[in-house]
Amino acid sequence: MSDKRHPGPIYSNPQNTKRVLASKSVSYSQYRKTSFKKTKQNKKKTPNKRKGYFSQKGLHFFITAVLTALAALVILWIIFVSPVFALSKNNINITGTGKYIETQTVINSLNKYIGIPITVLNIRDLEKEIFQQNGVASVDIERLWTNGLSIKVVQSSPLAYIESNKQFILLDKDGKITQINKSSYKDFPKIVFSDNSRLTQPFILKALDEFSADFRKNIFQISAKTFDSITTKLNTGKTIIWGSNENISKKEAIVKKMLENSELIGDKKTIDISATYKPIIK
Repeated sequence: MSDKRHPGPIYSNPQNTKRVLASKSVSYSQYRKTSFKKTKQNKKKTPNKRKGYFSQKGLHFFITAVLTALAALVILWIIFVSPVFALSKNNINITGTGKYIETQTVINSLNKYIGIPITVLNIRDLEKEIFQQNGVASVDIERLWTNGLSIKVVQSSPLAYIESNKQFILLDKDGKITQINKSSYKDFPKIVFSDNSRLTQPFILKALDEFSADFRKNIFQISAKTFDSITTKLNTGKTIIWGSNENISKKEAIVKKMLENSELIGDKKTIDISATYKPIIK
């Protein structure tokens, strides 16, 4: 059976290779070098597809990063700078105001914040600003999106007034000013201070706070030279020496019963209840 396969190139046979090299007077090593250079040149001419792919991918990444950064800046500008969230005076909802704190007073205290985005407003600072106003016992604020505030105010409950520099100043139980120079001060007892007795004011206010509302209405004046010498004068002209503000409710109950007993009191003007269960009538 004859072999019909193609003999192939002459270089497939080492003997033929040697004959060709010999006929051209070229050594085998020179032939190998020449063949390697041609192969290297052909590789250089072939375009690098992977390099082009990575360049294109890097460009897409750069463009995406720039667009993302611009979008973030726009969002930040809208939230923190633009007028979209700017506080509007027409969108401030206030509840709880009344006799001792007016709605307009609260709004006026916020004038410097109008136009500032509510996203950057410090709510605690706003609450402090309003709390500083006379007649405010407490305040709570919430944001109203997109440009308003909800403000809940609790008014002070005045207990007494002081007279200072020809001004009549109403005070609550914490000594905070409720009102100044309003006729309503006449409905409350007056705190009278003697020499250096202003330090006793907290003890006086605490005692007044512990009195019942109906008894407090009968007090015309209250004073204390020391923390344990609280004294009241009633509208009837009677004087009550309470001592300290301890056991005020018990002392009050005893004094009420004594005042109701006209035979016991008679024409005497003073009750000393500083010793709770040993009252003295003078």
